[in-house]
Amino acid sequence: MPSATRPRRGVALIMALLGIVLIAAIISGAFFASTQEFRSGRNMLVEQRALAVSEYGLNSEIAAWDPGRNLPGGLAVGEVDDKPVYVAAGDSANVSITRLNPTSFLVVSTGRANIPQPMLRSARKTSAYVRLAYPDIEPKGAITTRGDLTVQGSAKVDGTNRIPTGWGNCAGYPTDAVPGVYAQPTAKIEEKGAGDITSG
Repeated sequence: MPSATRPRRGVALIMALLGIVLIAAIISGAFFASTQEFRSGRNMLVEQRALAVSEYGLNSEIAAWDPGRNLPGGLAVGEVDDKPVYVAAGDSANVSITRLNPTSFLVVSTGRANIPQPMLRSARKTSAYVRLAYPDIEPKGAITTRGDLTVQGSAKVDGTNRIPTGWGNCAGYPTDAVPGVYAQPTAKIEEKGAGDITSG
């Protein structure tokens, strides 16, 4: 006898195709997300390397400061010294030093880093304001002592203020003459032989 049931239409193929599409979409999304995370991590790495080498150049320049810049005839106000270059692990830092006024400098370090395959480059800058701290000295005498003093032989003590040869202008330093020897009232000061004490 012929079957009285109606033929059933299959949905297995459609569900299988939908499942494959859904799984492929999930895999593609995970692959895309991991790729973006990997690229982001590489970018952060090269940026941190650039920052690290920039700070390295800045700290190295300040630690090994060239005192010739401080002297008259050294680095003039407004002049820039951009010769220093520091290299660490293949990355480089170019450092420039600008004199702002007689006692202040601006130090700027530009760090550059790169990662090959694929080529990634990054540049970061750090800077520091450097100020020269001159000591505030107010000498009371060419020699200051709390006890007795004997000047003998060919020794000469002179309290007259003089600028040493080659020092140029010493603005800000005391210019007043001082006694040759400053001591406590009870101290015994003697000159023997050719020893000489001259007050300014």
